[in-house]
Amino acid sequence: MKVRSSSPGALPPTDVVSVTGRRGHNEDVGRVLQGEAAGMPVTLLLVADGMGGHAHGEVASRLAADALEGLWRRLLAALDAPEADSEAVARGFLRAAYAEAERKIGVEGEGNGMGTTLVAALVYGECAVLANIGDSRAYLVRDTSAELLTDDHSVVADAVRQGALTPEEAEKSPFQHALTRALDGSGDADPDLYPASGCIRLGPAAVLLLCSDGLSGVMEPADLHTHLTRTPDLTSAARALTASALDRGSPDNVTVALIEVGTLARAGGPPLATERVDALLAEAEPARPAEPLAPEAAAPAHEVRARETLGRSPWMLGALALVLLIIAAFLWLRRAEAPPPPARVPAVRGPARAVPSAFELSRDRTALTWRISGVATRSDSVRVTVSFPADTLTRTVEVVGASLPLAEVASAWPGGVLARGDYVWKVEARSLSGSRLRSGPAPLILDEPVYASGG
Repeated sequence: MKVRSSSPGALPPTDVVSVTGRRGHNEDVGRVLQGEAAGMPVTLLLVADGMGGHAHGEVASRLAADALEGLWRRLLAALDAPEADSEAVARGFLRAAYAEAERKIGVEGEGNGMGTTLVAALVYGECAVLANIGDSRAYLVRDTSAELLTDDHSVVADAVRQGALTPEEAEKSPFQHALTRALDGSGDADPDLYPASGCIRLGPAAVLLLCSDGLSGVMEPADLHTHLTRTPDLTSAARALTASALDRGSPDNVTVALIEVGTLARAGGPPLATERVDALLAEAEPARPAEPLAPEAAAPAHEVRARETLGRSPWMLGALALVLLIIAAFLWLRRAEAPPPPARVPAVRGPARAVPSAFELSRDRTALTWRISGVATRSDSVRVTVSFPADTLTRTVEVVGASLPLAEVASAWPGGVLARGDYVWKVEARSLSGSRLRSGPAPLILDEPVYASGG
């Protein structure tokens, strides 16, 4: 679908603040890029939170940010093309950019343990598509609500989703900062995209907020809403949010990136006095906040901890599973003797992450087929994604069963035809318990066009 802005040429306000805080160095990166394509404003925001120690973490987060920035002009050109499908271009760009970030980190890191989270938002007109790997977050704030949009990829988040821990217990877990996914050169570069299809409509008024866990770890969604609706503008809000995180004892770097579409209703006094905000930020030695940028420029408000990504090898998965089983058994015994704690909406959402399985992908002249071994799966919830990297085009088709005619893929493709070329495809399914299962990418080389049924 082609999206055009109701206010062509008008760039929405943005801001980025990143501070070292109580750490000796800053491994966070926050950036914003703005331009115009197809008569609509286009904005890319990102927050990356590096890990692996001083020399490694800040390099990994910078490489990830640079990868997205490096594809910026290509994105604008693709959006500006006649009859471009804005949503498809946005999703293809984010997948390609995360793959490039993973490649850069793999080449530069050479197995030295560096890695980074990365949450990004691409806003075109009044639509937004988000991508995420790790535990940095994105929130949507409107006049009367604040909503967490992304799912954390961490040990405690998985434990909460699987019922092994309550949110209160997760806050005290020794695995608080252990990630199950990151951009770290391991080959796991496929981000979660939000929403699953379509886009997030930001009109008539909303703020999209991206942040590292230095902010989200000490502030609830209601706190974010208070700060954004009780400060006079986006720049004041970004500074107040960062200062409040420091005032509440955040032990980490703090980074926040904001974009406002329309104008939020604002009323009441600021949560922190201006003098207090200035003092806290001065003490934290903040990086220079970013300003709205031209298409060819990026403003790194750059520089949290040495962290580790778990789940990359079988022995670590086994050890983690044993620990979670012990915790679950202990909690079951304890709850048998005491009433359960009061209910609380968890800060992390979504289904359980991937479980061990094996995909076998194959194709013939007319169809794509697959087989999944190692775990029982649901045949009615399969998604097949086909991408054409040369034009950053991607389509996802919902499937029942274990095969997909190429003609059905062509039906979903622009113009109803898959042209000759080198494509990539992959499969996502669900186990009977709801866990997400993903195959790796497989080549799909077409020597002749494939047309939609009846074409």
